Amino acid sequence: MKQKPSSQREDSKASKIELLFKIIAVAYGVILIISLIICYFTACPRGKITGLIIGSLYVIIALFYFYDNFILIKREESVGRSLPHGTNLRGWLIKWIFPAVGLQAFVVLGFFLTVDQHHLKGKIYTHPYRLGNMYRTMEIFENPAGNIPKRTLEELIEYEEWIVDNFWSAEVSQLKENPNGTSLPPKTDSAIIRETAERLKREVYGFPFAIALTFGFLGTLIYTLQDTAYRYFTTDLYPKTYIKYLVRFIFAPSVCLVVAYFFMNDWPVNLAPLLFFCIGLFPQIGVDFIEEKARALLRLKKGEKKREIPLMQIQGMSDYIIFRFREVGVNNAQNLAFSDFPYLRNNVGFSDRRICDYIAQALLLVHLEKDFTTLQNFGIRDILAFETVLENEKDLKSIAEQMGIASEKLLGVRRLLQEKRLKKRVNALRNIIARSVDKEVDRVSRMLGEKQV
Repeated sequence: MKQKPSSQREDSKASKIELLFKIIAVAYGVILIISLIICYFTACPRGKITGLIIGSLYVIIALFYFYDNFILIKREESVGRSLPHGTNLRGWLIKWIFPAVGLQAFVVLGFFLTVDQHHLKGKIYTHPYRLGNMYRTMEIFENPAGNIPKRTLEELIEYEEWIVDNFWSAEVSQLKENPNGTSLPPKTDSAIIRETAERLKREVYGFPFAIALTFGFLGTLIYTLQDTAYRYFTTDLYPKTYIKYLVRFIFAPSVCLVVAYFFMNDWPVNLAPLLFFCIGLFPQIGVDFIEEKARALLRLKKGEKKREIPLMQIQGMSDYIIFRFREVGVNNAQNLAFSDFPYLRNNVGFSDRRICDYIAQALLLVHLEKDFTTLQNFGIRDILAFETVLENEKDLKSIAEQMGIASEKLLGVRRLLQEKRLKKRVNALRNIIARSVDKEVDRVSRMLGEKQV
């Protein structure tokens, strides 16, 4: 009888939280629709409208995720498996909403800077090749005497339709009337042309940075949307994930701007959009490039350090999985081999068996790197299989001979497995895998029992 009031209070609390969630969801939807209507009828720049629509995807996914994984689970009285112990659900909801709305604001800002910018930069998405060529004709303004090479004059006239809309009209016509000339029009008009030319010069010199910012932002946008959708379906989305996206929207385009500086004198017209888009997807590419160029400019030697074993050598790894591990500070196989298992389980969102498989492979790779591929081809794919298959010393020598590996190497690793620290690590992996298998068997048994009933 004592538990009934408590149960009623819990139900009442859950209902209030669900009601709060619905109020927030409806309020956001109404505000979004009103904002779009206002933008439509006030001739709002298309970049802001695009940013509002695309940015709303982050908020909508966050709301759906929260409802599916917290509200419904709370209703089923099993909230403990999705929320950290002692978490206040109302506070947790607020922690979801603010980062998601902040991310939408960043997307609106990004589209404003790349689509709604004045003058020629407004066409930066659709005409990067032509804008890059315009940038290359800018030697016309580097001649203080006012003489214009014939080739450059012809190239400038080719871009008349671009320039007239935003810079000068009569001035270009005067240049066009004298296509075979090598000098500016009469002195009375040259001051006007030079003033307009300086304005155009400042604008066109910003093209490389505008292209870098635009495609760096676009690469980051595509990555975060794809990652958000993936995490939604794998039940691996957290408020801190959106915080990381916010940092990425600042970091990746900034790296692109710095990389653009190194290409100023030899602008890659064809390659630039793809280059900066890739840096937006994987900012580490740009960071490595900047480090290399900076060391060359400053004549700094790269410090010697122990060679890192790349994660890609582990079976089942992909670029995306490697990036997920790097997000939590696991940059190589050495890190993975001795990472804290609970920390990985709570932050990378993979199943227990999958994480254990990666760790077990990493342990074998760290201790037998040169022979790792040979061992895996023989069927010994991780440290657990190594301990099981090579338990007997006679078998170890026979197998080593068949694989062409020095038996002393395998004996050395087997001795290491007897040490307390490594033995404890391997036993922990076995226990986690065993518990995971038992849970899977129980789940299948329940499903089969339900079908028979």
